Amino acid sequence: MAIARRVAQYLQQQGIGYRLVDHPHTQSALQSARSAGVPPAQTAKAVVLQDHQGHLVMAVIPAAHRLLLGKLQRELECTLSLLPERALADLFDDCEVGAVPATGDPYHLTVVYDESLLSGGDLYLEGGDHCHLLQVPATAVPQLFHRAHHGRFSAPPRPDYGLH
Repeated sequence: MAIARRVAQYLQQQGIGYRLVDHPHTQSALQSARSAGVPPAQTAKAVVLQDHQGHLVMAVIPAAHRLLLGKLQRELECTLSLLPERALADLFDDCEVGAVPATGDPYHLTVVYDESLLSGGDLYLEGGDHCHLLQVPATAVPQLFHRAHHGRFSAPPRPDYGLH
């Protein structure tokens, strides 16, 4: 597949250039970044949430970070929960299960991105399958997120205290 149909159409319509980065099959954005040899801090992952009325929000954070749900809820002034896996598969029906592209506009989702993704350099995101990342040039990242809200609502993972 390489890139989801709706994502390809959206990027073309917006005039956003990208390059496909191949990597061995992985199960997460963090594994994809590591496998492709790109910076995890510049690799975006999507977390799809819903509020109590069923409105959907895509939170876009660095692949190596965890979502600070409470902080995001305070910023958006609403209560959010993870969208169930089955609903994700239905919504992203042009993607492989679990390979959600970190751009919500092609899917008509409200997007909020963590400002740490704008630290410079190109941005990498899932393209819709588990074997490719999209490399979006740094100059095109503001256009990719032009309608999105932003804030600081992610953090590096908690240190492992030796528990396995």
